Amino acid sequence: MPRQKVVVVGARELDREFNRQLKKCEGVKLVINEMAVKIQEQAVDNVRALGAIDTGGLRQSITVDTVSRGFGAAIGPEEPYGLYVELGTKKHFPPVQPLEEWAHRHGMDGAGYAIAKKIARRGTQARPFLLPAFFSHEGEIEKRLAEEMAR
Repeated sequence: MPRQKVVVVGARELDREFNRQLKKCEGVKLVINEMAVKIQEQAVDNVRALGAIDTGGLRQSITVDTVSRGFGAAIGPEEPYGLYVELGTKKHFPPVQPLEEWAHRHGMDGAGYAIAKKIARRGTQARPFLLPAFFSHEGEIEKRLAEEMAR
């Protein structure tokens, strides 16, 4: 049986378009990473502005984890209590010892139990720092991604 020949018409154009789209993808990743860092920095500033600083652990724990394959970044605190600062809490009776330590650092020795009772009656108020950071950059994110996609 004779060998058959396959000819791809437009292979150069296909290769050029593939490379153009690949550059676009890399550009989108770069925009996502740059904006994630801006959001992180704004979140740190927001924590500072809220006065939500005791030891500085929350502020220092706000990190950016980028996705190596795909598109995205995770921004947020590694400290587990960051969620409770961001969203507040319902009424609950928290452990007294950490509150005692906090009270001691703030010159209120022995107030931990009273603070725990107050949290049990009222919960804690939300002090958002991360969502406002995202929303403050939302328009810029949309604009920069649209510009990158239009290239």
